[in-house]
Amino acid sequence: MNYNGELFPLAFALNDAVKNTQIAKLILFSFSPQKTRLLGEKLGQCLSAGQIIALSGELGAGKTCLVQGIVRGLQVQDRYITSPTFTLINEYRGSVPVYHFDVYRLSRPEDMEELGYEEYFYGEGVTII
Repeated sequence: MNYNGELFPLAFALNDAVKNTQIAKLILFSFSPQKTRLLGEKLGQCLSAGQIIALSGELGAGKTCLVQGIVRGLQVQDRYITSPTFTLINEYRGSVPVYHFDVYRLSRPEDMEELGYEEYFYGEGVTII
C-alpha cells in the first residue's frame, strides 16, 4: 500500500468494515495532521449510535487530530475539539451524541466504573476512548 497516496480509497473501504463487524482492528498511517483529520472525518461518516472506537498511541501520535475528524464526520459543529485529559470526558452533539474519553491518567479499572462509563457505552451515541 502506498502510504503517501490519497486516503480516500481506504476511508471508503472502512464503511463495510465498521458497519458489519462487532470488533475490528485497524492500523492506519498518516503523515500529516490534515490527512489524519480527513481520514477521521470519513470514518465518522461510517459510524452510528452504539459504536465504540478505542484509540491507542503515544502522546503526540495524532489521536486528537483523528477525533477532530471523526466528530466532524458526525456533524458536530463545535470548533474546539480537544483531548479531555483533565475533564476525562468531553461530550459533543452532532448527528448522534459523541462521548470522548481520555483515560490516560486513570490507574485502575475501578476508575472507569467511578466515571459511570456504562451510561456512555453502546447507547445512543458514539464513544471514543
